[in-house]
Amino acid sequence: MFTEEEMAELKEKYGNVSWNPLTPLNFLKRSEWVFPNKTAVVDGGRAYTWKEFAGRVYRLAHALQGKGVHKNDRVAILSRNNSAMLESFYGIGMAGGVSVPINYRLTPKEIAYILNHSESKILILDHAYTESVRTIRGELETVECCVEIPSPDLNEVILGIEYDEFLSVASDEPVDVPVQDELDMLSIGYTSGTTGIPKGAMLTHKGLCKTGMIEIQELRLRNEDIALHVMPFFHVGGMWY
Repeated sequence: MFTEEEMAELKEKYGNVSWNPLTPLNFLKRSEWVFPNKTAVVDGGRAYTWKEFAGRVYRLAHALQGKGVHKNDRVAILSRNNSAMLESFYGIGMAGGVSVPINYRLTPKEIAYILNHSESKILILDHAYTESVRTIRGELETVECCVEIPSPDLNEVILGIEYDEFLSVASDEPVDVPVQDELDMLSIGYTSGTTGIPKGAMLTHKGLCKTGMIEIQELRLRNEDIALHVMPFFHVGGMWY
C-alpha cells in the first residue's frame, strides 16, 4: 500500500492516481488467486500447485530479506533448469532485489567476473557447479552467502546452506509486490563474453512484463496449455517464457 505522500508523488509524476506499475511479479499474484489448485510446475518427482509455488516464493523472499537483501541488491543464480531457479526469479523480485542469472557453461573466471561486476550479495547455485565456485571463492568480492540446490546425484552441501533448509526457516506469509517504479531493475542478463569480457544488460520490470505479454500473444497461450520448457532459464528468452 502507498502512503498519502507516495500517492501524491505518483500523481504528480504520472498524472493519474490509479496508475499501477507493470511488473511480471503480478503474474504470480494473479495465478495464485485464479488457479490456486492448478499445477504450476513439475520438476522431476516434485509438483507444486500455484498456491504451493507462491508459498515457496514468499518463503524465499522472506529468507533473502532475513539475509539483508534490500531494494536493488543483486542475487545471482547459477543453476540448470529446476523449480528452485524458477522460484528465485519471483522470490528475488518479491524481496526487492535484482536477479543475476548466470550461464553455467561459462568458465570459473567468467563466473567470478560476473559475480563481482554485478556486486551480487548472495549466490544460489546448483550443487553440480560447487566445484567451479570453490576454485574462485577467494576471488569473490561481494558474495556473502551461498544457497545450494541439491542435484539428484550429488546431495552433499559444500559451500553453504541447502536450499529447502533456507526456505524452511522463513515464513510463507504473502509478500506485497514491492514495485513503485516500473523502470526499476528486475534482472541483469550477461552476454557470454565471446567478443571480450561479459557485458550486463539491465532489464526493467516494465520491459520484462511487456516481454511476457508478447510471448502470450505470439504463442497464443491458453489457460489450459502445458509447456515443456527446454530453453535454459539463464537465457532471457527462457527466463521470461
